[in-house]
Amino acid sequence: MKQLKKSHKKLNKNQLNLPLENISVSPKYKDEKMVTVEIKKEFDVLDKAWENKVFVKLFVAARTSGLLKKISDREFKTLIALALYMDENGDCYPSQDQVARDLGCSRFAKFFYFIISKL
Repeated sequence: MKQLKKSHKKLNKNQLNLPLENISVSPKYKDEKMVTVEIKKEFDVLDKAWENKVFVKLFVAARTSGLLKKISDREFKTLIALALYMDENGDCYPSQDQVARDLGCSRFAKFFYFIISKL
């Protein structure tokens, strides 16, 4: 098994779709939202500072389209972990070590290597 190098490479919103590349849903749902990331700016009056709030939204179509049946729990958790690092442009910069810590595993774990290697 190849070892992954510690990486800080930039991931963009198109690359986040790669772990799902082999998952297809019915054409009936092609225009439906299934999972989105929303980033809102919020101003804290007491701290006098702006803060980004990240929301990962799961829509009913993710269930009715069969997407939840087709995506593994590990792929979904990885997608959520990466989405929580996204900025307003859809870019994210976590290291593999950071994502592995977020998921509670080693970056050398077989499933982690499999998912991250698709990016």
